[in-house]
Amino acid sequence: MVRLARVVVRVGALLERVKDWRQFLAEAVAVEEAELLRRHARTGRPLGESAFPDRIERTAHRIVRPAKPGRKSKRQEK
Repeated sequence: MVRLARVVVRVGALLERVKDWRQFLAEAVAVEEAELLRRHARTGRPLGESAFPDRIERTAHRIVRPAKPGRKSKRQEK
């Protein structure tokens, strides 16, 4: 799992963006951002740019995006 995380998440890019993590984590988060983080943490769905879920699905060989609700139609089942 750790190896997969290293492939999917580019830690170097985060380290370049945030120079002082203590200050970054101490800053207030906008209500909208906090709700977005909560929603993705609650559902387990990835949060990031649109290419991020694609990269996860290719690397992990798993679907991470929500599927359409309900049963498949009989036409699709055959």
